[in-house]
Amino acid sequence: MKFWWPHNEAIIATLLAWKLTGKKKYTDMHKLVHDWSFKHFPDPVHGEWYGYLHRDGSVSQHAKGNLYKGPFHLPRMLWYCAGELLGDKFLSQIKSKAKKTDAKSTVKKSIRSKQIRKEKINPRKKTAIKKRSLKK
Repeated sequence: MKFWWPHNEAIIATLLAWKLTGKKKYTDMHKLVHDWSFKHFPDPVHGEWYGYLHRDGSVSQHAKGNLYKGPFHLPRMLWYCAGELLGDKFLSQIKSKAKKTDAKSTVKKSIRSKQIRKEKINPRKKTAIKKRSLKK
């Protein structure tokens, strides 16, 4: 049985070993585990990786999410390796996109809160609250 997460971690580990030592044997190991993993684990039709394969690379279980397989190891491996290979340029692009997204979100929230105060909109129901006139 081959599990997805040890392959994700092996891809990271061999990349880091190469970066730390510069030895060719680690690039060879990285290429070996990377190529095998990307050939067998991904679902070419629906995306994501299968979690469990037989030793020959055939799918053992078709579920791509269960109590034990979640969306952690694969995105972490992809993000980490991209950051290591592409360096600061990649990470700064990701951070700047996140800041832009946060800024847009903050502006939208600010505009919305001003509308709520100005129009006296009930934020839960998103409807205008009618002013009741007290007639005596």
